Amino acid sequence: MAHLRLFAINLAVLAALLIAAEGLAGYSSFVAGFWTESDLAERRHTHYDPFLGWSNDAWANIPDLYGPGVFLKTNGQGFRSDRDFDRTVPTGRLRIICSGDSFTLGYGVDNDHTWCHRLMSLDARLETVNMGQGGYGIDQAYLWYRRDGTDLEHQMQILAFITDDFDRVASSEFWSYGKPMLVVEQNALAVKNIPVPGPANARLRRVLDLSQRLHTVTSLRHLQRIAGLDRSDGHPHHSSVQETRDVVVRLLADLKRINDEQSSTLILVYLPMAEELGRRDPPDWMEFIVRESRALGIPLVTLLEAFDRLPPAALSTMFFQDGEIDYPGSDGHYTVAGNEFVAKLIYEKISSHLAAP
Repeated sequence: MAHLRLFAINLAVLAALLIAAEGLAGYSSFVAGFWTESDLAERRHTHYDPFLGWSNDAWANIPDLYGPGVFLKTNGQGFRSDRDFDRTVPTGRLRIICSGDSFTLGYGVDNDHTWCHRLMSLDARLETVNMGQGGYGIDQAYLWYRRDGTDLEHQMQILAFITDDFDRVASSEFWSYGKPMLVVEQNALAVKNIPVPGPANARLRRVLDLSQRLHTVTSLRHLQRIAGLDRSDGHPHHSSVQETRDVVVRLLADLKRINDEQSSTLILVYLPMAEELGRRDPPDWMEFIVRESRALGIPLVTLLEAFDRLPPAALSTMFFQDGEIDYPGSDGHYTVAGNEFVAKLIYEKISSHLAAP
């Protein structure tokens, strides 16, 4: 009994020290968030996927996912659409596969107002397939396309990304969700962390998510790494910047090879985030992507300058503001107007690559 009392006393002292270091307000916010914070929107339309981490439910139909009347539907193939796609392209049409993250999925808008869908309003020849998914890095977008997208004939693949998508490649987790990890072994890509660890208890996931905001948690982890006391066995694992760049180069080269073999054109599209606008220095990763896409012969479309040229009144309508959608991480996604603007910019850049069917 004595050792149990000693353990309890030590635990109480540790808790008191942590609260003192963080501040009572920080831990009060943590406790309140544990009970009140909304789940991620993706939890309502995705399921555990041992290869990708998470993927869309088939035939999901959520009428008011992002607000009254702002619906999300998926087809039987798990793409954001209300119908399945045949393997072959319909006669007289040009099919484009849109790969990416939540900005491609169309977070915050309904199916008909994603930039991928709006491309069809600009050219009646187009048939677009939305393969965007919330939280994906370009590694998961690549793996999903290889698994399910290559079954469909297409004339173009657009791989759209925000700069955060490259940082996601470096980790085996995203918001406490396990994900696959690409590494370079013997000068080739290899997939690790497969099968992806299954989801933990929902309450435990929320504790882990919220704990990342506590300064004491991040500080203790930093000290642990410095002291060489990290015994996590690589989970979550974080690659170095150079390791991640090596993966990205080989990933892009493989996507180009696959598209070339299918007589399809690969296009890269950089989608700017609100916090990147008006900066004098280029966002992280952009100089690297510009250089490597040129070396690989892959067209790169950057939309940052077009957004920067917008007057403040117009720019304010392009992005959702904090509190407009009741999910964590929702602010900064493109509004209906933002998706429309992006669709027009992309179409202007890709139209020369669209040959007659």
